[in-house]
Amino acid sequence: MVRQTVIYLGYEVSAGQRTLGQDRKEAICQTPKPQTVKELRTFLGMTGWCRLWIYNYGLLVKPLYALITEGSRDLQWTKDATRAFDQLKKALMSAPTLGLPNVSKPFFLFSPEKQGIALGIFAQNLGPYRRAVAYLSKQLDTAAKGWPGCLRAVAAVAINIQEARKFTLGQKMTVLVSHTMSAVLEAKGGHWLSPQRFLKYQAILIEQDDVEIVVTNTVNPASFLSGSMGEPVIHDCLETIEATYSSRPDLKDTPLEDAETWFTDGSSYVVSGRRHAGYAVTTSKEVIESGPLPTNTSVQKAEIIALIRALELAKGKEINIYTDSRYAFGVVHAHGAIWKERGLLNSQGKNIKHA
Repeated sequence: MVRQTVIYLGYEVSAGQRTLGQDRKEAICQTPKPQTVKELRTFLGMTGWCRLWIYNYGLLVKPLYALITEGSRDLQWTKDATRAFDQLKKALMSAPTLGLPNVSKPFFLFSPEKQGIALGIFAQNLGPYRRAVAYLSKQLDTAAKGWPGCLRAVAAVAINIQEARKFTLGQKMTVLVSHTMSAVLEAKGGHWLSPQRFLKYQAILIEQDDVEIVVTNTVNPASFLSGSMGEPVIHDCLETIEATYSSRPDLKDTPLEDAETWFTDGSSYVVSGRRHAGYAVTTSKEVIESGPLPTNTSVQKAEIIALIRALELAKGKEINIYTDSRYAFGVVHAHGAIWKERGLLNSQGKNIKHA
């Protein structure tokens, strides 16, 4: 006897597709509102098993996880958390049918980022349309959440490609994004990413034969599933990052023509058990200013002090200032604007050193 539909682990599997079983959906949706952290974790565990069927799962559960992190055993339900709880149940009851991965067909990945969540629709062609194979949703790490939007998009794509590879078995996928991934990574990645993370993203996004990245203006999931590839994107990631995160609008990372050139340096070292620290601002021919610093001054702080003094001394001038400090360069070109916006706090909410 041949069955058209098979129930497996709570899923209904039929020709080329899979659906959440009605019994599983009803069991989850009949769960009363949790009153303790343990009960909420149990509920989130049950819904997490079904996350592939919910496009914005990570966004829906965000207020619920916020209840857990408050630290108390008994939950204090907020309006946002109650709304998220109800919306999550509705999303489960209306969960769509997903296609089964078919390695003989091309794969497509739509990968936006929203509120620090890497969202994604992994799909394949079905006639003139696309049918979702899985909805992806994963939170960015704490460091990535503090990056510019265009770099957060890079992180989201890298996460989603890794998740999508669980379905492709090495087959090619086309990734639709609204950001120029390679340009952002090459031009601005060094300002924000550690060398290890930079190489990891480069390997995932650029150096793999099974990934093709297409820049498009498609930002709507419905447009993606309708089969549209969209038009070439107009958004300029590099200009956006520079305009938003530079410490001042006239700051450049390339030399100005017909401008004076100064050099800065800060140092902190130990000789015969005693620490010495100092800074200097020079031209190629003379020392403009130099001086000692307190013995407890770190190298990073000394480099920042040297750069600050150069900027103060060069007030009103067109000038090129060179520093050999990656930290100081990153502060003025990338991190300074974010620190100002956060109130001089880092991504963990702690005070910025040397700010």
